[in-house]
Amino acid sequence: MSAAKTFVFAALAACFNPTPHLFANGHGYLETPRSRNVKAYNLAYLCTQSTAGPGCPKPEYCPHCLNTNLGVCGKFGSNSYETSTWVDTKSNPMPFTPEETYLEGDIIMVKSYLDTHHNGHMELKACNKGPANCKQEDFDAPGNELIFIEDMVFQGNHVKMPADPNYPGRGMYGGGQGGQTKTFVFKYKLPEGLYGDQVLLQWRYITANSCSPPGYENYFSTNSYLPDSYWTRGLTECVLPYHSDGSRDSTSPEQFWNCAEVKILPSSSRSPTVSPKPTKSPTTAAPVSSRPSMPPGICIAEWKDCTSDQSSCCEGFKCTQVDPTGSSLCLADTCSWNPPPPTPSTPAPTTPKTPTTASPHSNSGCCTINLKTCHHEAGTFCALSKENCEGPCGKLWLENGELDGCTAVSFVLLDDSH
Repeated sequence: MSAAKTFVFAALAACFNPTPHLFANGHGYLETPRSRNVKAYNLAYLCTQSTAGPGCPKPEYCPHCLNTNLGVCGKFGSNSYETSTWVDTKSNPMPFTPEETYLEGDIIMVKSYLDTHHNGHMELKACNKGPANCKQEDFDAPGNELIFIEDMVFQGNHVKMPADPNYPGRGMYGGGQGGQTKTFVFKYKLPEGLYGDQVLLQWRYITANSCSPPGYENYFSTNSYLPDSYWTRGLTECVLPYHSDGSRDSTSPEQFWNCAEVKILPSSSRSPTVSPKPTKSPTTAAPVSSRPSMPPGICIAEWKDCTSDQSSCCEGFKCTQVDPTGSSLCLADTCSWNPPPPTPSTPAPTTPKTPTTASPHSNSGCCTINLKTCHHEAGTFCALSKENCEGPCGKLWLENGELDGCTAVSFVLLDDSH
């Protein structure tokens, strides 16, 4: 998929985005994997039309305002995102539609947006008991928390935030209050032993502008190079447990909740990566790639920002636009380039190249966010047509269904929240 075409689809999605970030009273949301409230925001224009069908969520106009809570998924105004209360425009329960498909124990990219930065950190937890059965104690159960791996410094030039060994699930937000940094991408590790077709992820943003969460003083003292503005030194320490309904006082911080629907495959589903050892041939020269290698030390690594230098990604990666504003990252170029095979010492019969084809279990087009698998159940709005998928849903259409022979892109190429 070319960067130009990706931009076109992103622009189409942006055109259907009815309400840009106009609110100042909200603070943040989970963007990738896409949360329920962001989905309702994306489809707000479409779902207010007379032609809106089943599975079209009630519109949301402030996706970053969910600072009250009835259970685990957050609430703003009359819109509650608990499984028992999240309904479509016809008042029918919303179907469970995985926004991403992962493998058990994998490291994933998590993107969040802070409309108003109040310092603090995010936490991400999982429950596979069925969305209607997930209570807070299930998310809090040992082994269900995702582990923070790395701050990718996706936007701006803020100091990279290290992991906190005492609170391994915390993804600390850098940049300081009132700064220009709003979008954050963190690497997180999925729990081992947790998988299922209907896994609910709970994102929680805990602010740190009214009190300091436990452990902050030790974290910032240990990492003394971090600016004081990143945590507001001298505040009273917050007291656990925090109020589960979002109410606040001098020792309970403001909190925000989101839930995202995903599918996690067991690790046994992972494809083997070991290839048979080739037979040595002393007379065969080593293969030479037709693609020139970048000089050591100057190429841009995977997941790094290449917006201002789109031709300098390291070998095997391609500078790809990831949101409508033009931001680009170096992503694996798994579907567009392969090195030529080595020239054999003895001519061999030509073997036709196996084309990338649709999987045998799929014989019709579908909507995707990773250029490989389908992400919407048959009959839901985004799955009905290419126009729906690439227009208001802001995704990509696979003409022949799911693909074999191609690696899924684990980061959303389009800004999936717009």
